[in-house]
Amino acid sequence: MTSNTLVEDGNVREPSPQQLAFLLELSNSQQFERASAELGQLLPQFPDSLVLLSLGVSIFGQMGRHADAETLARRAVALAPQLAPGHLNLGLVLRSMGKLDEALQCFDRAAELDPKMVMAHHHRGLIHYRAGNIQIAGAAFDRVVELQPDFASAHYYRGNLLATVGNLGEAVSAYSNAIRCNPGFAQAHNDLGTIFLRLSAIDAALTCFRSAIEHMPGLAIAHENLGIVLAAKQELPEAIAAFEQAYSLDQNASSALAQKLYAKAKICDFPEADPSIVERVGTRTSPFAMFALEDNPKRHLDRAKFHWNRRAGAIRPVPLPAAPKDRPERIRIGYFSADFHEHATLRLMSGLIREHDRSRFELFIYSYGLGKTGPLREAVVKGDLHFHDVQSAPDAAIAQLARSHQLDIAIDLKGFTSETRCELFGFRLAPIQMSFLGYPGTLGTDAMDYIIADNTVIPDEVRDCYSESVIYLPNSYQPNDSQRKAATTSTKRASVGLPNKGFVFCCFNSSYKIGLEEFEIWMRVLNKVEGSVLWLIDSNQWAKDNLRKAAEQRGVSADRLIFAPKVDYAEHLERHKHADLFLDTFNYNAHTTGSDALWMGLPLVTRPGRQFSARVGASLLNAAGLPELVANSAQEYENLILELASDPGKLSQISKKLAQARRKAPLFDTRRYTSNFEAGLQLAYNRYIAGEQPGDIIVPDKQQN
Repeated sequence: MTSNTLVEDGNVREPSPQQLAFLLELSNSQQFERASAELGQLLPQFPDSLVLLSLGVSIFGQMGRHADAETLARRAVALAPQLAPGHLNLGLVLRSMGKLDEALQCFDRAAELDPKMVMAHHHRGLIHYRAGNIQIAGAAFDRVVELQPDFASAHYYRGNLLATVGNLGEAVSAYSNAIRCNPGFAQAHNDLGTIFLRLSAIDAALTCFRSAIEHMPGLAIAHENLGIVLAAKQELPEAIAAFEQAYSLDQNASSALAQKLYAKAKICDFPEADPSIVERVGTRTSPFAMFALEDNPKRHLDRAKFHWNRRAGAIRPVPLPAAPKDRPERIRIGYFSADFHEHATLRLMSGLIREHDRSRFELFIYSYGLGKTGPLREAVVKGDLHFHDVQSAPDAAIAQLARSHQLDIAIDLKGFTSETRCELFGFRLAPIQMSFLGYPGTLGTDAMDYIIADNTVIPDEVRDCYSESVIYLPNSYQPNDSQRKAATTSTKRASVGLPNKGFVFCCFNSSYKIGLEEFEIWMRVLNKVEGSVLWLIDSNQWAKDNLRKAAEQRGVSADRLIFAPKVDYAEHLERHKHADLFLDTFNYNAHTTGSDALWMGLPLVTRPGRQFSARVGASLLNAAGLPELVANSAQEYENLILELASDPGKLSQISKKLAQARRKAPLFDTRRYTSNFEAGLQLAYNRYIAGEQPGDIIVPDKQQN
């Protein structure tokens, strides 16, 4: 190369344009070794050339020679501390070296020197974004799009921040702007789809995920999200294919594998038949998808911790005022859920809400679900309480509203189930926060102070698998409404698809709860009990086909499996009279379906496992006064079923006992349950007023018979 030089301002010697052009050509063509050698010749000749130093920083950075890049960047800043680009370049080098605090100082200085430097604000925003400093990051990205409205990446990160705080409407706008600026921005299409999914705009979400895949076929998360949407649309085989594609693209995408197994469970393809596949899922996924596939409370705790951090880890709780010195006249309770409509949760809760002692407790309902109709909801809305429909409000606004009501206790009824906004509790809605009823497991976060349970669903041996303090209610944790009614129109066996004669085993649990172990027991029972049938809920056609095929493979005629269509709740209760015995599933028991069966006089046989979801059947039976229907092993479960099916006298005796339980047992005594529930809340509040940290609470039964 020629050694021609230029002299700038009479002091600083600069390389010639030809030398700089050659060096830039080497860099652009990624001939970094030659570029490095050329730098080695030029830098001693032009040690104070800011242009050369800047090129050197870029070349060394791309070569991974970060220490050399840092040396050049610091020299440039020392030579011209008043110039913003030098501080920006040094910040970029330091960020690549993981020196984030120093990098942030450089970006701050660059923005101070040149308030219109877009990249300084952008990189400030990125560091604050990854540190979880939501407000500062948001302000930085706002400044970027103000200065450069077509900066797609800034719009995208604004969308991420808005989604984090639950401002979904503005997040949609931000992601849409990112796509407008860069139509091929696959990640923006994907993340916009996740917002539509949270808004239950399924078709819009589907379009977004397909667009993301079109622009970037190798984007595994887009295939996984496509599968989630297809599953929501009940297109389960297509969903499974999408999850398989996601996992093939990224073997670390354990959540895609978990979703695939969950979808296969929904069609009764028995994915747990290969335990090694379940083992591969690991803990980096939502625990809910794995409840039916694995009875392992420790792994579910680890999954809960991961999932909470992914959903709400960036939310910073707002400090609350100190505990009051004087007790309030009434304790203020806030219930948060998407299920204040014709839903299993509200069917269980309706009696509790009705019986709450309004002289001691003031109730606030925060409903964020799409369901807004039905007699159950109308009864709640018209009750003596404060009802707030917050479905369209951002999370931060809901949190602000709840805090303005000065709640004493906030209770989450959703956990990690569909439509949840449990991350609201990350803001700290009340000094005492509890998880209850809707989700049978730990949330794995210190944002939740208590979980309401009983000593059957959380026994001592797995207590350390729950991050919350436990409020142990007497009898069962599950509330039941003693005023629920079955349809008055009486049906016949034939009208519900059952044969006129023969023993009817039933399981009205969702298809994904049916595991291979219990299904094989059921088939052995059918083979031994002549003329018997198994009555199941019609979840989907693929499940029916697979279960019939599995039955045939085990020597049971497919026509002995009868599927009940989904009907009105009162009609569903009424048809229980046609069954003789309810057979519980193992890893994920009958919950509402179990108490419905017992309420209608249908005996239930269960075998408890280790995790919460696997012990609810035992909790219900103990509270109904029927512990003899709790088997201690799979073999005992099978033997007990056969014994009851072959001994009409014993089964009749149990049925009579169950009829008496409906009038006397604590499971169905709504007032007794409510009194005990309120005592648990009061004891938790007493600890708070006394300045004590949350701790396990054992609630005595105030109304023992």
